[in-house]
Amino acid sequence: MKALATQHLLKDNKIDFFGNDASPTNSPDLNVCEQVGVIMKDRIEGLMLQEPIHRSFSLAVLEEKVNQVLQNISDDTTLFELLLRSYPS
Repeated sequence: MKALATQHLLKDNKIDFFGNDASPTNSPDLNVCEQVGVIMKDRIEGLMLQEPIHRSFSLAVLEEKVNQVLQNISDDTTLFELLLRSYPS
């Protein structure tokens, strides 16, 4: 209740802030790291699904695919340009 009262006090005094209705941590545009994590997860899963079933549960294969995706992502300037454009100035 105190947090809500504080938010009302700030709004009443025309102080610009992120309230509960505009939390930056819940905004997909502000959470670029989370977007990169989802992209990496999807790419790794895609590569793991291409592996034969007996290799798809191997920790060594998973590490290989993670390293492969990290290398590809570090060279993917288009991805980072798109993510930067989605981030507000």
